[in-house]
Amino acid sequence: MVQCPNCGAQNADYARECEFCATALERPELSSEALELRDLLLGMSLGVEDFNTICFALDMDWHGFTDMSDEAGKVEILVRQLDGQGRTDEVQRFLRDFRFPQNYPPLPKPPADNLWLTYVYACQNVEKMEQLQTLVEQIGISDAAQLPGTAIPHKIREAISVARRANALPYVHEWLETLQPKEALKRPRIRERRSRTPMPRRSSQGS
Repeated sequence: MVQCPNCGAQNADYARECEFCATALERPELSSEALELRDLLLGMSLGVEDFNTICFALDMDWHGFTDMSDEAGKVEILVRQLDGQGRTDEVQRFLRDFRFPQNYPPLPKPPADNLWLTYVYACQNVEKMEQLQTLVEQIGISDAAQLPGTAIPHKIREAISVARRANALPYVHEWLETLQPKEALKRPRIRERRSRTPMPRRSSQGS
């Protein structure tokens, strides 16, 4: 905790200003592990929606960052929150193999026990506002267009977050399972690959 030098109130380590009197706070130095995590996140060159999606993947609330335009400031606050929860090492490992939904191969079905991959599956298979409208109706939202976000994947993220808070994820899973998933690209078998490879023409001898 950080004590405000003006009013004496206790504030969280990640707070940039006092919650009670808005005085700027001197924050403790980040650990070497937290500094490494901060640099890793900054190196990803996150835009607003990418940052929000990563927060979603890490099970961290991103709505408190909505009014902040300073990317480095948002990242530092997020890192301090994660460090305070003792999750720095876990998150570092997760982010080193992290991919946004568009970079995943098509999933065969929405996994009921993985919120992030459920989101990936929804992004891969919900491509139109009409589909999104049907999805949000499963959790009692009347107008999908009113969800925050600039594109359908961002609105899906918000809808799944609402469904989780409302204990309505089973309804979302049930509806997602009615969709026809995209087929993953498959490498042909070795024998098939060989049969498709033209054999080089042999030069005639003694001609």
